[in-house]
Amino acid sequence: MRWTIGERLALGMGAIIALFLMSDLVVYWYAHEFSALGSGFRLCALLAGVAAGFLTLRGVTRRVRSLLAATQAQAAGDLSRRVLPEAGDELGRLAIAFNQMAEVLERNAVSRTYLDNVIRSLSESLLVVSPTGVIETVNPASCSLLGYLERDLTGSSIQRVLGLNDTALTLEFLFTGVTEQETYYYRRDGQRIPVLFSAAPLRARDGSLQGAVCIALDIVERRRTQRALAASRAQLRNLVQYLNLSREEERTQIARELHDQLGQSLTGIKMDIAWMQRRIEDHEASDQRIAQRLNAMSRHVDATVSVVRRVATELRPAVLDNLGLVPALDLLLRQFHERTGISVEPSLDAAVDLTPAQATALYRIAQEALIG
Repeated sequence: MRWTIGERLALGMGAIIALFLMSDLVVYWYAHEFSALGSGFRLCALLAGVAAGFLTLRGVTRRVRSLLAATQAQAAGDLSRRVLPEAGDELGRLAIAFNQMAEVLERNAVSRTYLDNVIRSLSESLLVVSPTGVIETVNPASCSLLGYLERDLTGSSIQRVLGLNDTALTLEFLFTGVTEQETYYYRRDGQRIPVLFSAAPLRARDGSLQGAVCIALDIVERRRTQRALAASRAQLRNLVQYLNLSREEERTQIARELHDQLGQSLTGIKMDIAWMQRRIEDHEASDQRIAQRLNAMSRHVDATVSVVRRVATELRPAVLDNLGLVPALDLLLRQFHERTGISVEPSLDAAVDLTPAQATALYRIAQEALIG
């Protein structure tokens, strides 16, 4: 059977009173013969009751002091402190409840420490603000990005960081939720920093708004890289245009030399062969073998002239420079039909105004498509 603290105290006091009454009865019974003994017995009973009550109170006080010491240790940060339950009374149950509470606090403290370490290790800026827009938590990355000390940011308004003057607009911006939106943070020295900003509201289990967490990624380096990439692409485009222009100029030069120099030379050879053929035909004793050889040479020269013209046209058709894109494409399609037997009906707008570079590019695209 377990006794409560109150029952123990009552039992101790009852023992004192009972012993005192019993001493009175005994004294009365032996009043005449043992008067001196009755007085001594009364005194002993009183002392025994006082001793029993003192021991009970001492045990209760010791256990209460143990609980108090453990509570003070918990308040000082020693969450590992526990109390040993000595009995199943109220103080014992209180010790068990205290130990359970201490275990919950210790687990929560470990979780909070883990969360704090995660927040501090983030390379992105993290700010936790209250429902009124007051900054409550910052991480080292935020201080480094903005040029503030932690104590300078904590307790200040998020409007200082975002550079917004309208409080209502700022809170709506935060608590509506933002995902990777490009905006600006403002440093302590007034410098504006482009960031990729995200914000999410923090709500309790009942749905009430507790604040918002804001994460920002510094994209200064990203923008610098984007600008460098854009400049590199522009340089590459310029280089490609320059190479295409150089290639077209080289083709034009080769085509002109083929047409003007080699073509003229072949034409001269053709004329010489024709003159020799006329001379041989006028001579009665002409050798028929010489005439046949000259005819073969004439045919070879004609074939060579055709090849030169075709190569010159493929390199750089003169009609493209002289008449424009539409006639050049018509010529290209006719040559394609002669070579393959496939008919292609062009649908071209001659009124389109193109630069020489654009006309050349379109002609080359059509040429590659037909050749491929």
